[in-house]
Amino acid sequence: QREVLVSQFLEQFGAPSATVFEVFGNEVLREANRRSFGYAQLPTFDLARSHYVLSFGADFLGTWNSPVAHSLAYGEMRQGRPAIRAKFVQVEPRMSQTGANADEWIPVKPGTEGILALGLAHVILKAKLRTPSDAARAGELIDGWSSGLPNYTPEAVATRTGLSSARIEKLAHEFAEHGPAVAMSGDAPLAHTNGMSQALAVNALNA
Repeated sequence: QREVLVSQFLEQFGAPSATVFEVFGNEVLREANRRSFGYAQLPTFDLARSHYVLSFGADFLGTWNSPVAHSLAYGEMRQGRPAIRAKFVQVEPRMSQTGANADEWIPVKPGTEGILALGLAHVILKAKLRTPSDAARAGELIDGWSSGLPNYTPEAVATRTGLSSARIEKLAHEFAEHGPAVAMSGDAPLAHTNGMSQALAVNALNA
């Protein structure tokens, strides 16, 4: 292994251990998935058969996770089923390659993607489109989940994210009512100091 070779080389010269940095590392997402679902691994989404895709910063058509596999599935989702064209919404502060291909691109303040995810969950739970127990373990990790996330009303989330409360309501109903639907998170939102909480929030919404 390259890491072993480099370590042995540095050791011969009395140098300190190498600093490891992975540009496209996904440690936060792996750990979030371990906490939410019990598996410390990257997710595999069935985009090809989805009717609604809601991405929180995941540039899956650009550099995130497996862009080749995602691009093939995305093409199938958009054009592979007669009379069915899934809707794709991208949430991010800065437009990515993936965002440029979305039906709806939603700009939010940096680091507030998870807040929006919980705002959508609040609307869904309040409207009784799903129950808190539907999210199982992933929901239990979120403070206030069992009581319907009272701190994440559309009005409160609008103030923090920069979106209108009406748009938050609309997005939540679309996501819950056009299944099978999937929410995903990746890239920039998970690199913030609150990256873990953002990943957990999107996992709970997805669950």
